[in-house]
Amino acid sequence: MRFLFLDRILEVEPAKRILATKLINMGDGYLVPHPSGRPAMPASILLECLAQTGGDLNLLTHGLRTQTFLIMAEGFRLRRQPHVGELLQLDMRMERVHDAGASMEGVVRSGSELIGTLGRMMYVHRQVTDLSYVRRQQGRMRALLASPDILDTLPPVPGLDPVRVPVPAEPAAEPAAVLQTAG
Repeated sequence: MRFLFLDRILEVEPAKRILATKLINMGDGYLVPHPSGRPAMPASILLECLAQTGGDLNLLTHGLRTQTFLIMAEGFRLRRQPHVGELLQLDMRMERVHDAGASMEGVVRSGSELIGTLGRMMYVHRQVTDLSYVRRQQGRMRALLASPDILDTLPPVPGLDPVRVPVPAEPAAEPAAVLQTAG
């Protein structure tokens, strides 16, 4: 089983930066008690959120054709544990990218408040030739990306026809129901 800790990717600039969100809710099975009485996200899960965000930046940088592995995280500083109801903003910036991997740094915010910082995270990756893996990543990215158009700018994968999944239009606003009371 794989746990996905991102709800949405708001912004991405391949080989540069990614901004993702994670809403902490009561249904999250990893919450821990906190002295405030409000359940909190453990630091290890917050670090995993950053790792997945950076992994997705690496994946998008390489056209969805790599399998990424975290090899090191250092300099993680947590100012406070985030609580249920907070919308976390996970901002990862690529410091260096090369054929075998990448290194990044990151920050986590809740609104304008800095929750934590990450000094460096290093990844290695390998090229993937399995087209079913690439298709799964395309589907996952289309679901996560606030603007799936970024996928159309990635280099084509040999042997894989571009999959154009239409983005659903915003539903038209329905007229407000009129409430009538008996009088």
